[in-house]
Amino acid sequence: MLLVPGDPLEPGRVDARFVAEADAARALGVPVALVDCTAHEHPEDMVAGVPAGDDAVYRGWPMTVGEYTAFAKVLDARRVTLRTSPDDYRLAQDPARWPAALRAVVQESAPGPTVRTWWIGGRCLQLPAGLDLVEIEPVITDLALPFVSADLVRRTDGSCRIAALTDGQVSEWPPSQDPADLMAGLF
Repeated sequence: MLLVPGDPLEPGRVDARFVAEADAARALGVPVALVDCTAHEHPEDMVAGVPAGDDAVYRGWPMTVGEYTAFAKVLDARRVTLRTSPDDYRLAQDPARWPAALRAVVQESAPGPTVRTWWIGGRCLQLPAGLDLVEIEPVITDLALPFVSADLVRRTDGSCRIAALTDGQVSEWPPSQDPADLMAGLF
């Protein structure tokens, strides 16, 4: 199941930012449920429209680790299991918890253009043309996170470095790319 934010001004509708992803999921036969992202202080209200008993991927607005943990807990009470656990979300969002091997390929200041890559189960969803991921792939794979995005930058010596890494559930999918590609990779 795909969980997406509802429109705060039009209850029952998908937030405009996530309509294309919800449509792409439905086209694959994936159920879509709305989450009330305005109800962070009342997690039970956030998930009132989520049917019970399914594996789920959230695609929506960022949450703090505490908010995400509460969100996962109320979903768990409905027998809905987020593919990204609260511990995995915390790891993806907190560079201080990253292993030394990942920190070694993170470029502290990222001069030049970055390229966003999407990693599902440790594999790059779409290999960017002209980028060599030989140093990056094993490090992201070793994180064992279900879904992350990594913004990459090419150094002057030609090697790639990570400019940013975050949980894929809350990373913006580029409007220039087909959301069906993301949904096919996730489901």
